[in-house]
Amino acid sequence: MVRGKAQVKPAVARKSLGLKPPAAAKSPHTAARNPSSSSSTVTTCCSCKILITDDVCALQCDRCQSGQWKCIECLSLPVELYEQLIAEPQCNLRWFCDKCDRSVMEADSKSDNSAAGQIYNTDKIDKLLVIAEKLVDKLANVEDKLNDKCDTGIVEQLKVRIDKLEDRLYSGEMKLEHRLAAVDEHVTKFVTDKLKVVEVGTSSNEPGNAVEQAVKEEVIKQMEEDKDIDDRKCNIIIYKVPEDLTAELSVRKENDLQFVTDMLDVVFHMKLQNTDIEKMFRLGRFSRDAEVARPLLVRFADVTVKEEIISNVRKLRETVAPFSSVSVSQDLTPRQREERKSMVAAAKKDHIENCTEDVENFKFLVVGQGTRKKVIKVRRQN
Repeated sequence: MVRGKAQVKPAVARKSLGLKPPAAAKSPHTAARNPSSSSSTVTTCCSCKILITDDVCALQCDRCQSGQWKCIECLSLPVELYEQLIAEPQCNLRWFCDKCDRSVMEADSKSDNSAAGQIYNTDKIDKLLVIAEKLVDKLANVEDKLNDKCDTGIVEQLKVRIDKLEDRLYSGEMKLEHRLAAVDEHVTKFVTDKLKVVEVGTSSNEPGNAVEQAVKEEVIKQMEEDKDIDDRKCNIIIYKVPEDLTAELSVRKENDLQFVTDMLDVVFHMKLQNTDIEKMFRLGRFSRDAEVARPLLVRFADVTVKEEIISNVRKLRETVAPFSSVSVSQDLTPRQREERKSMVAAAKKDHIENCTEDVENFKFLVVGQGTRKKVIKVRRQN
């Protein structure tokens, strides 16, 4: 066998030819010799077991030198090539026994795999470097675009404005805290003084009892007012709903229900069932001679329905007949109505005193709830 190009290791028993390696030849290949002349160990061919003597052409393993021999017949090696190997000491052809051959092949395989792995890793690193360079370039482009789009001057101006707003907010909070503290102190003093008056009146059985009674009455009135407001929270009042004075009561109720259902559908886009309306009736005494239709009170089962209608009541001005002529308002208590009348009267008085236009050119409406109620002016349509 030949390693590298193809390792050839000759060894053939050639008794008939009687060939021997030249005595003066020095070669890496060991020629056949008579083992009895130099060693007590019997040397045979590792394949055919022929005794290796001076008359047998054979080769010894060039790697282990452990006495492994093979004749040229078992190696299928021509005699001429064997003689050339023996005659040329510089010949690089080698013969290895099976054990050494396997060791050399395994070492070559590991070396090849290691080299291939190194090449693979190198290619992978090169690809990663290319990707990293592209990412760096993209990042640089993004930074350039951001720098172009972001004006640092504008950012500084915004920062200054935000700082000022924060300062104003903090100052406002401090002022509010001081005012609340002052109000709290005033209320505490007022209540303390009132309690002292009540205590004095109780001991003398005179004015103090009157104050206490007045306080109790006012508390009772406020509780009744709160209850009345809660009872009316799901109600609306619809004005100018046509009323058939010639029809019977059941027919009039059916007509009113149909009108309200159609109005909610057409104007407010609300699909309601009969169960969504808890109660509906006309306000005022019925009279067949009445010239103006009585207001219609409607109570809903859910307060959200009422709130949605009130928040979108402006849609009535944009719809078609017969719904464009009606108006909708909340169901207010007598005290709430008096309060709103006072607010509207004050607003009209202020308009007359400070404006040159005729007050009749405007409608004065109260909007908002609770402490946020206010009067707004709406110019009447000609």
